[in-house]
Amino acid sequence: MKALKLSGILLRVFLVTFGFQIQTLIFKSEVFSGQFSMFNSVFLNLSEVVLWCALGAYAWHLIAGGKIRSRILNVQNFAVLLYLAAGVLSVFFASDKVLALLLVWKGLELLIIYFLLAEGILEKKEIIKYLMIGGAVQLLIGFGQYVRQGSLGLTFLGESDLNASMMNVAKINLGGEKLVRAYGTFPHANVFGGFLVILFGLYFLDIRKENLYQKIPFIVALCVGILISFSRAAWLAGFAFLILLFSQHSVKLNWKYIILGAVVLIFVLVFLNFVTIIWSRITDFSGDTYTERILFADMAQKIFWLHPLGVGYGNFASVMGFVSSAPLQPWLFQPVHNIFILAFVEQGIIGGLLLIGLFVSSFRLCQSAMKRLLKMEKYQWKVWIGCLFILVILGMFDHYLYTIWPGQVMLFVVFGLINLSWQERKELDLLK
Repeated sequence: MKALKLSGILLRVFLVTFGFQIQTLIFKSEVFSGQFSMFNSVFLNLSEVVLWCALGAYAWHLIAGGKIRSRILNVQNFAVLLYLAAGVLSVFFASDKVLALLLVWKGLELLIIYFLLAEGILEKKEIIKYLMIGGAVQLLIGFGQYVRQGSLGLTFLGESDLNASMMNVAKINLGGEKLVRAYGTFPHANVFGGFLVILFGLYFLDIRKENLYQKIPFIVALCVGILISFSRAAWLAGFAFLILLFSQHSVKLNWKYIILGAVVLIFVLVFLNFVTIIWSRITDFSGDTYTERILFADMAQKIFWLHPLGVGYGNFASVMGFVSSAPLQPWLFQPVHNIFILAFVEQGIIGGLLLIGLFVSSFRLCQSAMKRLLKMEKYQWKVWIGCLFILVILGMFDHYLYTIWPGQVMLFVVFGLINLSWQERKELDLLK
């Protein structure tokens, strides 16, 4: 039991800290002739070490006579295994096989996350609680960065160096003034926004009519955090989640509390002069962002038709120069901003279809779990479906759920939690 308890403690630490960029470089591809690219490099994050220790403690628990959770196999289990197997297969087609192999190792770690969560080492409420603790830390850091318009000096937590005058820092233009977007300790403001909007969805799992009043402050804090990330994909995902959730007739919440929360949020937006800034961000279609994303998508299409079996996990940036009609600037060597297209290019038609199948299987689990439930009991599963929609929207407009460690973790945390919820639902059916 001590080993099992230790595994749970380490898993809690992991859930709080995986967003910290406390990491060291362990591999750098030589494709770019000495120029550094984070998308052709592999880092070892401290949270990965914590994760392996949690797995080791759980393995010791099993060796000492502990019993593994009695599991009911489902389509999502097979989809996860087959998708990760497609990553292994892609190594054989990779131009940089070492890079692909190391990233497959990262895929194994994602499988460990999925396994440990689905095993029920921690209860679902505990998992979400510690995710929210980590989110609260990120919110405080993000708020501080936005107010200060720069980094807070938290390099020991992996905070990026932020300054409005720096070229590689995400900013918005407001009448000629440049405003630094909040990062937290993530490598980009979009990742910060994506992380918070996923937490926003998960937070609704425990919201009921009787506790909504107590939940409003953190909901408002998450909303403001999402706003100061200025990630339009995160805004869209959060908006779509709320529309999906509240369009269901079975969701009956006290509108008095909802209106109160809306009033508080609007007051904060007006007080901080966010209305003008948000409108400027929504209507700003200038700059190179869209041109570059169209360029990446065009390259992805060309690469796929040349290599339908894939170019190898993590090798998109390595080969994109070969299909470009003109020399590319160093900062343009990055993945296409769509995880589904990226999976088709790197892991081939098999890997791309399996990634889609992983999402479809998760939707199917939610639908199957909703059978024979009362209307109000279906609420949680509609929240899970909403969380999956958040992931799909984020994945359609950026690549970090596929390429960057915190994004990968959040993707498989959601998959693991859905599987855990489904297992609990089936166990209740067996007891009846």
